[in-house]
Amino acid sequence: MNFIPSPLDISKWQEWYKRNELQKFALFLSRLAEKVLLTEDFTTETPKKLGRLIIETSKLLESFIQDVPSNYLPGINEFLERIATHLRYIERARITQTPWSLVRSAEYFFKQQAGPKSNFIIRPTWSFNYSLIGEFWEFYKTVLKCWSWFPLEDLKKKIQFEDDVTIYCISFPRIERQNCLLHINWGHEVGHIFAAKWMESEFGDMWTSTQPEIQKRIEEQVRKSPPPVDPLFKEVAIHDSVARLTRKTMDIARSGLSELVCDIIGVHLFGLSAIAAALEFSSRYILDASPLQCSYYPPWRYRLREMLNYCEEDLKDHSVSYPGKIIKPFIDWLRQARELTHQKSDIRVLESNIVTKEAYDFISSKREIIINQVISLLPPDSQKQYKLYERAILVEKLVKRLYDGIPPNEISNLNGNPASLQDIISAGWIYQIQRSTNESGWGKIEDYDLLFRLILKACESSHIQKIWGPEFNKEKE
Repeated sequence: MNFIPSPLDISKWQEWYKRNELQKFALFLSRLAEKVLLTEDFTTETPKKLGRLIIETSKLLESFIQDVPSNYLPGINEFLERIATHLRYIERARITQTPWSLVRSAEYFFKQQAGPKSNFIIRPTWSFNYSLIGEFWEFYKTVLKCWSWFPLEDLKKKIQFEDDVTIYCISFPRIERQNCLLHINWGHEVGHIFAAKWMESEFGDMWTSTQPEIQKRIEEQVRKSPPPVDPLFKEVAIHDSVARLTRKTMDIARSGLSELVCDIIGVHLFGLSAIAAALEFSSRYILDASPLQCSYYPPWRYRLREMLNYCEEDLKDHSVSYPGKIIKPFIDWLRQARELTHQKSDIRVLESNIVTKEAYDFISSKREIIINQVISLLPPDSQKQYKLYERAILVEKLVKRLYDGIPPNEISNLNGNPASLQDIISAGWIYQIQRSTNESGWGKIEDYDLLFRLILKACESSHIQKIWGPEFNKEKE
């Protein structure tokens, strides 16, 4: 047992107590993480990877706490408190908390976009929102590199992580656990990975090149109604106000661009299904809320308009066969939704304030260039937009399987090719809209429950067939 300093030497006594408490905290944290991993079942290995990272980091810190200089102790305490909160992402990702049939296929799809060394924890949250948290491994490395005494290379060997491994957490509303069609909003969240890369490398220069003109127009507006101060301080107050409003304009432009780019990434990957999911999610909110009133988010009407414009080709009649009898109710439903975006009330809200007006004028002028640049960051195979009219024949067959009560995981039993995640979700949305618009009695909880179960089963079966099918076919040969 460590020697306990006399309470009379208060500084030494306090340091001794602090070290022992931090050591105990690190030990308990590693044991709790081990217990979580041992007693819970997870759909994928990603929660366990984060768990091992917490365990080995805590154990190494625990072994050094008694010997490090005392000035490191506050930082160690803050870091341990922070990583302790990461356990909730692991605990919530257990099978009973997630739409587990979808999680494996979704993570596989997102790995194809973000890279094979990317990992995604998918977990519920009680707030009605989708979000992306992370990246975790980069956070751990950034902090631990600051401590010269910490053996970071030993940690990498223990957890078998390379520097380019990434771990993210995607959250979804707990109340919508089974609603696999709404979860296509995950595509938007994955878009934040690419939007962040673009923002970090390009946004600063793009904004700097236009800031003088924006600042000039803001100053003109401020001078029309200057701050009510003593005339001696008028110019100082004006300059302060212009600087503050210019900074706020930049923040709103950055936030707005990030969300709009992520919307387009989601639509690019999942097509009209992403718009349908956005429509369902946004239906409970004010469509024309100013960014100044909702944490700098763009108005929903503006966002829906941009997404619908990006999918314009899918909303057109291409031939007698498209949209066709099966897909037409879904296309008509989206065309009706487009009528919402023909109203310009959101534009009037944006133009009513100099800050939002300048921010969205900037966004509008740069939008097409930025979208093209961000899409170019996707893997080559994903740079081609998913278009429903190009997949219509296959998707129609999947819809027919839903009508027969069969999971739409493949086109036919004889074909042997698994359906893609995008095609399965498209079929689900088409079926849901067709049944709900054509049949007044459809729409009970039992109806949705059956649909979601069929889609979830299809996602699971398609993924298994995609991974193990080639090996199975070799054995048959």
